[in-house]
Amino acid sequence: MYLFFKNYFFHAVVFFIMFLVYSIYALATNVKIFNQNNNVNSLCFLTSTACGLSQIGAGAKVLHQDDYVNKLSKVQAWIGVAFVGLWGILYMLKTYFEEKFIIGMEEKRISASDFTLMLTHIPR
Repeated sequence: MYLFFKNYFFHAVVFFIMFLVYSIYALATNVKIFNQNNNVNSLCFLTSTACGLSQIGAGAKVLHQDDYVNKLSKVQAWIGVAFVGLWGILYMLKTYFEEKFIIGMEEKRISASDFTLMLTHIPR
C-alpha cells in the first residue's frame, strides 16, 4: 500500500516539475516572439480579442524564423531531451530504492515458513 501511493506521488512531482520548467519556458518564449514581431503589449493575448491564445502557440516560432528564434527552439528541445534523461535516471533510482525497501520489509516479516521443519530420511 505504501509503495502504491509513493508511486503516484513520484509521478505527480515529476510531472509538476516538468510542467513548471518546460511549459513555462515554452509559453514565455512564444509570448516574447509574438510580442516582438507584432509590436503589442505583453498582456495583449489576455485582454484583447484581436490577439488570442491561438496566436502565441508554437506557430509564432515557425512564422518568424531567425537566428534568435532558432536558438530559443533549440534550447526548448534540449530542455525536453534533458527531462527525458532525468526521467530515466529518476525511474532507475526509484526502482532501486523500492527493491531495497521491499527486501528490508521481507527481512522483518515473520512467516509460517520460518517455523517449519523439514524432515528427511523418514523410516518406512
